[in-house]
Formats: sequence, C-alpha cells, structure tokens
Amino acid sequence: MRTTSSMMVSTLLNNLDNLKKRIGRHQTKLATAKRINRPSDDPSGISGSLHLNSVLKGNEQYLRNIQDATERLSFTENRLGSLNSLLTDLRALTVQGASETLSIDEREALALQANQYLEQLLSEANARFKGSYIFGGTQTRTAPYVVTRDETGEVVSVNRSGNTSGEIYREIDEGETLQINVTGEGLFEGPISAFQVLIDLRQALRDDDTGAIGDSLDKIDQILERVTELRSEVGAKLNRLQMAKNRLEDDNLLVGRAISDVEDVDIAEAIIDLQKEQTVYQAALVVASQIDRLNLIDLL
Repeated sequence: MRTTSSMMVSTLLNNLDNLKKRIGRHQTKLATAKRINRPSDDPSGISGSLHLNSVLKGNEQYLRNIQDATERLSFTENRLGSLNSLLTDLRALTVQGASETLSIDEREALALQANQYLEQLLSEANARFKGSYIFGGTQTRTAPYVVTRDETGEVVSVNRSGNTSGEIYREIDEGETLQINVTGEGLFEGPISAFQVLIDLRQALRDDDTGAIGDSLDKIDQILERVTELRSEVGAKLNRLQMAKNRLEDDNLLVGRAISDVEDVDIAEAIIDLQKEQTVYQAALVVASQIDRLNLIDLL
C-alpha cells in the first residue's frame, strides 16, 4: 500500500510540476502578447517567423535605399531646373548679343553678364547634397570641377578634378537596381563643354564677333536639349521609386499581418487557457492533500 501511495504521490508531483510550467507559459504569453517566446513553443512557427522577419528586414533596407535615392534625385531635379533657367536666360542674352544693332559697349555689358552666368554654372556643377558633390560621379568628396583664373579673376578654363563619369546605384528591390546620379561628364562636358561655350561666348561678345555668337547659340540649344532630356530621365526615375516604395509598403503590411498570425497571441483565448490550467492545478492540490491524509491513516 505504501509503495502504491508513494507512486501516486510521485505521479501527482510530476503532474503538479507540469501544470505549473504550463501556467507559467500561459502567463508569459499574456505578458509578452506573443504566442511564441522560445523555439520549443512552435518549431515550425519559429521557422516561418524567421523567414518573414528576414523579408521584412530586407524590405526596410530597400525602403531606406529608396528614401536616399529619392532625396538625391529630387535635389538633382531641382539643380537641373536651375540649370534650365540659367541656360534659357543665357540663350536670350545670346540672341540679344547677335543683333547687328548693338554697340561694342553694349556687347561688353552682355559679356559681363555672360561671365556671371559662367560663375553660376560652376556653382551648379559643384553643387553638394548632404556634403556630397552630386555631379562628381563616384568621387563625391572632392569638387568635380576646378578653374583657372586670369589676373582679373575671370575664369579662363575649367577642368575636371577626377572621374566625373562614375555611376552610383542603389538596390531598390530584390534584383532591381537604379542609377541615382547624373554624371558631370554627361551633363557639362560632352559632346559640348558647357563651360567652354560660355567662355567662348564671353570672348565673342567682347570681340564683337556676331558669327561666333551665333555658333554659341546653336551650342546653347544643344546643351538645353541635354538638360531637358536628363530632367525627363530623373522624373521617370522618381516615379519608378515611388512605385517601388508603394509596392514594398504594401508587401510590408501583408508580411506584418503574417508575422502577427504566427507570433501574436489571442489574448482572450490565452486568458481562458490560463484559467483552465489554474483550475486543474487547484484540483490537483486538493487531490494531493487527500493522498497525504490517506498516507497518515496507513501509518497509524
């Protein structure tokens, strides 16, 4: 009888211990609001959760890349807009300068204006966004264009300081990259150097050379066309970035819901489960007390 009672007590104690562990797990679920708090809670669920969280983490990185690209390209678009305005004004000046009715003094005044446009063009060419030169290719920490000035301080030549043709890319989705810079080489240097056009125009105005002024007008039109094309490309990229952002944000909502389905606990259900386990535990304690009394009677 004593052996049987001892076995009953041992079994009961094991059951009580298991009940306490289950109660503890339910309490942890309620405290964390998570269904899975350790791998043993749901091994297959943990695997799915890890995969979904990896997808979410990747999407968040793509969204950060998109934000960086959008800011940079938006700034570039503004700079191209400024260049378009500058070149449009320069074109009007050139048309005026080509007039046969202008005096030498009037053309000299226009030459001084052209010189100011040249200085503005240089400022745009060396524009910086968050400390990085946007038209310097992959060389973003050094000004892409350096000038040589004469004794009066006027620019007589402009040279690149490095490789202004380098392209910068960002990954905006899995396997999808996008160039996020406009190269200085493509914008200012070739096939016609915007800097040299202004230097030559300034000199043609001072030389009262209407033929050379007319040549400058043709080149300015080509540069304007180049700026317009690049603005269009940047605008298309900004639209593409917005579409990618919308797609990733929608995907994140779906992934977030899937993670919630796997990880999050149903609070109402968890409370009921906890109460059930507590009821069973209390009943087991009553049984344990009765077994203790029976053991005492046996001893007597």
